[in-house]
Amino acid sequence: MRTTVAELVRGAVPDLAVHQWLPEDVPEVPCVVVGRPLITPDPDAPVAALATIPVTVVGRRYTADAAQAELDDATWAVLAAFNWLRGMHTADVQRLNVTTVEPDLVSIAGDEYPVYRISVDAHLIAC
Repeated sequence: MRTTVAELVRGAVPDLAVHQWLPEDVPEVPCVVVGRPLITPDPDAPVAALATIPVTVVGRRYTADAAQAELDDATWAVLAAFNWLRGMHTADVQRLNVTTVEPDLVSIAGDEYPVYRISVDAHLIAC
């Protein structure tokens, strides 16, 4: 599932580096980090689960005037990859829905970088 989401972003936004871990150094920013999913059983369906996948868009540090606009544009491009207002289906996952987009800061190699944390919910059903 994590690989499916990373490949989806790579295909939709080929100009952004996509990682499946938070790198120790970020030579290419903006970039995208697809994190580890949180999986919880669905209380209403015994053959279903809900996975929340964190997708973090990392921007440049605030040393340039256009850094925030660049981060915003990269985030919109990632959101478009998920068809974020309507959700989407993939071959591996029943449905992907963006549930939250939150601004934050993350520490990488001792420096703080502005990020948007996107939560993507995936509904998993055993057939």
